Amino acid sequence: AKQFYRVVDKKLVWSLENLQAEFENLFDGDKVLGNRINKVINDNWDILFDAGKDSYETVFVKYFAAMFDNVLARASINELFGSP
Repeated sequence: AKQFYRVVDKKLVWSLENLQAEFENLFDGDKVLGNRINKVINDNWDILFDAGKDSYETVFVKYFAAMFDNVLARASINELFGSP
C-alpha cells in the first residue's frame, strides 16, 4: 500500500518589515480624503497589522496547509524519496 505524507501540525510565524497599501475610490472618489486615509494606514500599518495578526495567521495557515496537503496527496513517500 502506498503511504503519503500529510500536514498534522500547523504553525505560521511571520514578521513584516514594511507594508504599503493604496486603496482606490474611497469616499466616492474623493481623492484628498482617500489619500489622507491611505497615508494614515501606511503610517500605522504595524499597529493595524498587529491588531489582526492572529486572525491573518489562522486564515493563512489553513489555506497553506490545505494547499500543501493537496500537493502531498499526489505523490507517495516512495515516489518522492524512492524506496528505502
